[in-house]
Amino acid sequence: MMDQSESVVNPEQPSITKKRFSARLIGLIVGGITFAIAGVAISFALLSGGGNQPEDVLPRDTVALAKIDLNPRIGQRINLVRFLTKFPKTIKNFNEEDPIGSILGQSSVTSELDWAEIKPWIGNRYAVALVESSGNLNPVLVISIKDPEEMKYFFNKNYPELNTAVILDYLLISENKSVLNVITSAPSHLADNDDYKSDMKTLGGDQIASIWVNVKPVAKFAENYIADYLYNQGFQQDLEPVRNTKGRIAVGMHFTSDTFVTDLITVNLAADGTKVDAQSKSLELIGDLPQDLLGVLSIDGIGKSLSDSILKNSLVLELLNNMGISQDDLNSLLDGPVALIAANDIRINSDPTFVIRMEPVNPAQTLVALQKILSRNGIYQSDLDSIIAAEGKYIYLAADSESLQRGITSLKSGNGQLRDDPQFKKTLTEPGNLSLYVNLDRLLPKLKVDTKAAPLGGLGISVGADSQHPGVSRTKITLSLKSN
Repeated sequence: MMDQSESVVNPEQPSITKKRFSARLIGLIVGGITFAIAGVAISFALLSGGGNQPEDVLPRDTVALAKIDLNPRIGQRINLVRFLTKFPKTIKNFNEEDPIGSILGQSSVTSELDWAEIKPWIGNRYAVALVESSGNLNPVLVISIKDPEEMKYFFNKNYPELNTAVILDYLLISENKSVLNVITSAPSHLADNDDYKSDMKTLGGDQIASIWVNVKPVAKFAENYIADYLYNQGFQQDLEPVRNTKGRIAVGMHFTSDTFVTDLITVNLAADGTKVDAQSKSLELIGDLPQDLLGVLSIDGIGKSLSDSILKNSLVLELLNNMGISQDDLNSLLDGPVALIAANDIRINSDPTFVIRMEPVNPAQTLVALQKILSRNGIYQSDLDSIIAAEGKYIYLAADSESLQRGITSLKSGNGQLRDDPQFKKTLTEPGNLSLYVNLDRLLPKLKVDTKAAPLGGLGISVGADSQHPGVSRTKITLSLKSN
């Protein structure tokens, strides 16, 4: 076994050809491993998870980490394999005994890598991290290894000029040897960072891939970069909003047997915390809609904070003033749930019918504001009744009279409610102040998209505050397969 500080660099053997090529090594490996994620999972179905993670070898103050774990716990591996079995085999000569090799052999992205030389030593976990050193953010590639001697031979033979080090059972590659010295001398690690641990716990689940970013150091670096760019372009701009940005971002990706789920959380990203007017009722609001809809985008519970944010932006405020939209008008439009609905037009070869449905607190006041805004922006008063309709607590708006009538009719179709639809129930699982649901099974054929190779069922996105964790905003993106 090699010592933590041991390197496979051999400065006495420079190679101009290999030096030029080795600069692309990190990108080639990352690209190849990412491309291989679908096929490789099958070979790990019977293996056990556990073991060291990249965060166990990186410094406690690591700025960012993105990792793929192709050897997660048994439940996640079973779900992944079940998910992949729903897709037709599209890779020729696929070898389940060597899934990465059979995929990489057909990928032009990794044609310059000899998988036969990598396979004996490379492990199942890969990461790219940003480590701060000498005032710079330095990328570091972290790869698990299963045979250190094979790995050492591979790099001595092919890339002797690379800066590398080994900690535990991970290989680290960096452009600068000093960065590796920072990592190998670190007294504590990212796995011990309370913020990182808390964010991973809040993220939840057994993630097959994850991203974590401490925003403040990135914002500081971005401020300097943006300032230099603007200066070279002859501009001077106050970058205080960038300078004061802080908080953290965490992203996790995992599978169920028929869904691929991405969770994104932001922690204390907004200076004043995450603000909402009320707990979202999006699942209830969208669930009331008919089952045969193609999709819906719903906004609720953030009207006041949204209008306040808009009015604080001088550029947006000037634009609204030019459109004849006053603060009172804006408040009227956003004081209740708003939904953009794509209705299913049953006519052959017909496009989706789009209609906006508003449920304002004061329908009469909102109707007047809407009519005033449209008339000030080129819509004749005589045409307003053909594109706006008020019925009870709802106000409907569409591009033309035909779309308006078809949209309203579809919403009264009585074809059952979305809340009872199995596809909807597994796709949009959490309420959000902004929620999107799309029935891909119905929409994609409308758009002339061939879905034979991909049994996609639905797409669900929910964005909102996490009531159990103050200062946390949570986004869930779910891609579901067709229900049986």
